[in-house]
Amino acid sequence: MLDTINLAGFRYKRFSRSGLKELVEGLQLLPCIRSLSLRNNGIGDDCDKEILDIFSITKIKCIDLSNNNF
Repeated sequence: MLDTINLAGFRYKRFSRSGLKELVEGLQLLPCIRSLSLRNNGIGDDCDKEILDIFSITKIKCIDLSNNNF
């Protein structure tokens, strides 16, 4: 079972808002997900809705958003 997703370091590979939205939809389907790393992806204030959606998934206990453009 997948309990951790590490998608760190995609700053220069254009981590898009639509990709983040699809990630949120996929996270909701994973029963054992506990940790998510999205550090250093160039995510900015334009993705605020998607980030809030991630925080609303209560089964995720650790979210790393460091080194982004908030």
